[in-house]
Order: sequence, then C-alpha cells, then structure tokens
Amino acid sequence: MTILDEHRMDAPCDVCFRVAADVERWPEILPHYRWVRFRERRGFGTGRVEMAAWRDFGGPLRYPTWWVSDMHVDPDEPAVYYRHVDGITRGMEVKWMFEPRADGST
Repeated sequence: MTILDEHRMDAPCDVCFRVAADVERWPEILPHYRWVRFRERRGFGTGRVEMAAWRDFGGPLRYPTWWVSDMHVDPDEPAVYYRHVDGITRGMEVKWMFEPRADGST
C-alpha cells in the first residue's frame, strides 16, 4: 500500500528539510511527540532513532505508541528516509520529499 500525504509550508525548501531531519527537536514543535532519541547516530539525520508519540482517536482518548526507524537524509535531493524496524509500524517505509515552489514556499 502506498499513501501520499502532501503539505505546503511557508518556508524555503532548505529550512523545511533541516527541521524535518532534526528529529530530536520534534517534541519542541510537534506536541503529540513524547520523545525522539537516537539509539545510534551516524551523522546529522542519520542512524537508528526511537520515537514515541500520542495518537489521538478523538475525544479524550490518546494512545501511546512508539517505534524504531533506520533513518538517513539526502540533502542533494532533498529527502528524509525512514525504514521502521521495530514497534507497531515495523515494515513501514517513509520518504519525506521537499520541493521548492516559485513563491518561495515548499
């Protein structure tokens, strides 16, 4: 199964890429993330990363979940890649792509 989710950001492409690749800071800007930490770091945005988040099912119910991903970045593309290797999302492969738009957004 392939799912495409597209969002427009009012920021330049390079800024969006750097924020997306800086996963350890996600809990500061994405309140549903409980924590993000590298189990093994091999460079900026590269290594094995553990993430935990609250998943909202509507109303007061929030389900705590976690997963582990092998992550790497390609600044030339630019793209951020994840391969989920443990947790509830094991087997999922993710690619975040960033495309500059003529108006300066991404």
